[in-house]
Amino acid sequence: MTVTQRRRIGPVERKVWADIRALITAHPMGEALSEMSYNLARVLDDGAGLATAAVNRELRANLAELSRLADDGNDDLADELSEPELPAQVRDDPES
Repeated sequence: MTVTQRRRIGPVERKVWADIRALITAHPMGEALSEMSYNLARVLDDGAGLATAAVNRELRANLAELSRLADDGNDDLADELSEPELPAQVRDDPES
């Protein structure tokens, strides 16, 4: 029986996991950006060598984009579009 060793999560990846958990996004790109961020954090934890600065910048850009896509519940348009009832003037518009 072969036992596979579990990889230990490093400090950068641990913090990225916590940060991404705090961001709630329903945007389709959110999952891909999250996975890319975890991978970049792993690279930093494992030692990125000469690419450390570039990996850091990419990780920072991914996290910034995720925070921009975050759903903070303050989207009036989304709230309005989610309402099941349309106002009478829209619902009963003779031109629609």
